Formats: sequence, structure tokens, C-alpha cells
Amino acid sequence: MFLRGAGFVILLRIMLILLMIHLIIPSARPANVVGPQQCTNGFALASYHSDAVSCKTSQNVIYDCKVSQCFATSDTSQHAKPYSEFVFEKCHRIDASDHPTKSTSTIHPAEFYPTYNEKNWLEIHGSPPLQPGRRRYQCYTSEAQKLNTNRPWDTIIYI
Repeated sequence: MFLRGAGFVILLRIMLILLMIHLIIPSARPANVVGPQQCTNGFALASYHSDAVSCKTSQNVIYDCKVSQCFATSDTSQHAKPYSEFVFEKCHRIDASDHPTKSTSTIHPAEFYPTYNEKNWLEIHGSPPLQPGRRRYQCYTSEAQKLNTNRPWDTIIYI
């Protein structure tokens, strides 16, 4: 079942607020995190001009991290690309009537939330590289869109 229109927008705003609360209010977090954490189930920058980020793991644990210590890879053995080079490809911008457009873009995400269903798509808020502002996009994950299955890793975790 898909939410459409205002209900979908409200759900996304609630998710963003919950992620941002973790940047502001201290909460219980696991002690002594060892090794990098992958932002599998969510990622949200405090702002484009901040180094603070919330990273939600596959265990749904939210960590506060530094985006300057994030890497755009599929696993920990490939810390080659900085987060500034992390993109999702062939993403459809969501128009004012809450529908994906036919045209596609490469997007550098400021935040994303995976939707695990038969369609396997990501809700992305971001912009094409070097363009200001945040817009809403839908990006699909599949074998054809293998790049869109990558998630950022963060190596410095604040506990």
C-alpha cells in the first residue's frame, strides 16, 4: 500500500524530524562503537554547511557522525570516494502533484530513506551535484541500478 499526497509528505516529514532530533537531543546509544558504521536505513545532513550527520544502521540504531568522515562505498574495504562524490543515478524528481517525473537525474543526497517493498525505491532529498537546494526524488534499486544499492559508511562515530 502506497501513501499518496499529503499523507506521504507528512510521513516523510515525521521521519526527518525524528532523525534530526537525534542531532539535537542526546539519547541512549551503544557505548564503545568499534569500527565503521554503514548508514543502511537512513542518512540526514544537519545542513549543507554542517559536518553533522545522523546515520541509521541496518539495526535501526542512529549515530551522530561527521560527514567529513563518510565514504561512499558498498563495503568497508573500499574507502576510496569521499561522501561529496556519493550519488544515486537515474532518479526521478517528485513533482508538485506527488508523482515521479519521466526524466532522470544523478543526485547527491542530503538525506535518504529506503522503502523496502516490491518496488525497492529510495526517497531522496538532494540535488544534482554542484546545484544548490534540496528537492525530492525517487530512485530505484536493482541489478541494473547497482550504484543505487550503495550506502555511505562513517568511520568516526560520536557516542
